[in-house]
Amino acid sequence: MEQQAYIVATLARGTASLGFTYSGPAGLAAGSLVAISLRGRLETGLVLCEDPEPPEQAKLLPLIELQHSWPRIGPLLLRLAEMAAAGVHEVAGHLLLDGVANALRLELAIGDSTQLTEDERRNIGKLCGKLGTGRARTLLRENGWKRLSELARLGGIRLQLHFAGTPGVSRSDVRLRRWYKAELPLAEMATDGYLPGCYLHGLGDAFDPQGWLHREQKQERWSYPAADEISGWQDADWPEGWRLLADIPQLKETTLRHTRTTLSELAGMLRAESSLAIADGRRLLVVLPQLWLQQHIWPELAGLAPRNHWYGSDSGISVASFIIDRLDEGGQVVFGGPAAWKLTAWAGFDDVILVDPTHPQYGSEREPHLDYREALLAGIAGRGCRLGLLELGLSVLDGSGPPYTVRLEEPRPQAEGVERHDGSVDTDPLPLRLRQPGVRRLVHFNRLGSSRGLRCVDCGSLADCPNCGSRRIHYSQQSKAYVCPDCGLHDARLRCQKCGLATLSSQLPGLEAVQRRSGDLIVQGNQSVVRPGPETWCVIGTSQLLEPPPGFHPEQVVHVHADNQVGYIENWPDELDMLARLLNLYEPDGDSPAWLVSERLPALLGTELSPEELSRRYMQEMALRRLALLPPFGLVYRFRLFTRDFSSAQTLRSELGDELKKLPGTSVLRLGRPVALSGSVRLSGYFVNDELDPLELQRLRWRLFARQGTLSLQPVRGPWH
Repeated sequence: MEQQAYIVATLARGTASLGFTYSGPAGLAAGSLVAISLRGRLETGLVLCEDPEPPEQAKLLPLIELQHSWPRIGPLLLRLAEMAAAGVHEVAGHLLLDGVANALRLELAIGDSTQLTEDERRNIGKLCGKLGTGRARTLLRENGWKRLSELARLGGIRLQLHFAGTPGVSRSDVRLRRWYKAELPLAEMATDGYLPGCYLHGLGDAFDPQGWLHREQKQERWSYPAADEISGWQDADWPEGWRLLADIPQLKETTLRHTRTTLSELAGMLRAESSLAIADGRRLLVVLPQLWLQQHIWPELAGLAPRNHWYGSDSGISVASFIIDRLDEGGQVVFGGPAAWKLTAWAGFDDVILVDPTHPQYGSEREPHLDYREALLAGIAGRGCRLGLLELGLSVLDGSGPPYTVRLEEPRPQAEGVERHDGSVDTDPLPLRLRQPGVRRLVHFNRLGSSRGLRCVDCGSLADCPNCGSRRIHYSQQSKAYVCPDCGLHDARLRCQKCGLATLSSQLPGLEAVQRRSGDLIVQGNQSVVRPGPETWCVIGTSQLLEPPPGFHPEQVVHVHADNQVGYIENWPDELDMLARLLNLYEPDGDSPAWLVSERLPALLGTELSPEELSRRYMQEMALRRLALLPPFGLVYRFRLFTRDFSSAQTLRSELGDELKKLPGTSVLRLGRPVALSGSVRLSGYFVNDELDPLELQRLRWRLFARQGTLSLQPVRGPWH
């Protein structure tokens, strides 16, 4: 196969301004979406142009072109390609979607050969070892080549061997694929100290994987309790207007059901569902948003071994091959995190349960265009699968939630800050009634904040009062202006002194503005949740509190909505859903157990919401937006454009403004002034667009790359902070 050197712009986070030279099949057009090996990971790239004079030390690695017919499933194919190559260091995967037959075709480029005999095809493991390394032969033998060959004979996938150039490097390290000893209470269910059929992550020290060989012998000795049909599930119809119904063919054919549960009931419900699936010979996939949930429920599921399995984000293709092989037997249950959606592309499941479908963890961090829930739905569409939504927050289908009356309270005004004996000002944003001791409280902030004051949402710098330098300057909702209580400044159009953008945001009432008091346990940053002591009355934190601190049972749950005064998007239904999720996780048992602190929501929703009113307001807003299960593809896009000089920056600023205004769906556009940096000039800003799809985004990137500029776009889901 003829090879060509290309200049490829990497689309991975943090490397969007870099370009590398890669080799790939000849004929790729500029703007082609490709997968490349970068820093040991399979990443997304965009072909800029052919490299007529590649440097002598050029980075030449296999380049994988991804083609698809669904306009919004390009990121889905990238992750499927990642699965095809994960754990195989000397094999490059080529994955295509046949738009006519709606079938996946996998091509594996192995070794360095232009011709293969039939005998070599039958002994591909030995061949790869002969043409490449002994490690390649070992990896193929361990990673289930036999299973891939069986799928090829059945027509499930198509294997094509061809010249691949220099072998690539996958994102998986073989040293990370380890088996672990089962610790108590799991060890009580194990034989010879091991738990057959379970792939356990982080639960002990590594041990010899030879225990895998004894599973089939032990499987006959296991018996499973009979299970009854689970009550509480309700059949549901796909709501009209969901954008995914148009984006993903045959999704309407998937049977939909939903129910609600709490954290204390989650393990028992999943165990009952698993037992029922095993007894009926069905194949069940349970997708959990976070690893700690799996660790929380796993002791309850140990008795189901060896018919339950775990698939995590770091599980290699050998684990996937083993699970797929077991699924052919029927009566198997697979638990996994958000990355478990990959299995739906390789194996057929009879049932899929999505736990806590509104959890923010399903949004991909490495690839912002990918939502794991969207990928999961694309994988099960048209396969006769039944989808169950096991909800911990407010129901996305009928708005039902926990039976608590929610009280809404405004934060303590900054003007009421009390001066302390040391001259500092107590600017705690929490109302005084929610700071009184004697009541066990859990206080959750929807963002960290940055103490009292202003911060530029573009460059991130703190903004003091331009007159007196006070940090007490803030945005007044009443006067619609920035006000300083120390010098009396009143300015409706205050700009950031560093980047020149009018994007100053009041960081009230962020977590960092909380004043620590006796009995407080404040969890910040990467700090792990510690066990609260007997003197702890109030646990305060952000997303870390989605994993309940052990031994802490609050009487009140308080969710603080940190309003963004310059935000163009009000996403307050997500705040109600977050409060409902916290109530189901903690189950407070005191008087007035549910509180929502916000500056603007009390005026919008009132000071008290009954469960019925809460459900009605939530579903009313969801119906208007027609979002329900999934967030929009992207609303606010922040960008930074780098050039060599000011003249080029001014020209690009004008051209960029024209380009973004012409994009369908652009409603807000803000461009900052060029800022001189070390060796370059930066132009930054943001625009709001709720209709931008990946293909149009790729074209926008290419048009800007062609003008000698580099661009990094970051879609922001939900409220813009």
